[in-house]
Amino acid sequence: MIERDKNVAYVSVADMRKREIYRSRVNVLLKTLGLVFLILGLLTAYFTATTPLYPPVAVTFYLISALLAASGLVTLIARIE
Repeated sequence: MIERDKNVAYVSVADMRKREIYRSRVNVLLKTLGLVFLILGLLTAYFTATTPLYPPVAVTFYLISALLAASGLVTLIARIE
C-alpha cells in the first residue's frame, strides 16, 4: 500500500513537470506573437506617418497600429501560470 502511494506521488510529479514544459512552450509562443504584433504595430505607424494619406484614412491606420502595438505589449508582459 505504501509503495502504491509513492508511485502515485511520482506520477503527479512527472505530470507537473510535463505541465511546466507545456506552459513554458506556450509562454515562449505568446512572447513571440507579442513581439510580432508589437513590430507590426510600430511598422504600420511608421509607414503611415511617412506616406501622404487622406487624413481620415491615416487616423484609421494609426488606430490599427496602436491596437497592434498595445496588444503586442500586453502579450509580452503577460505570463501564463
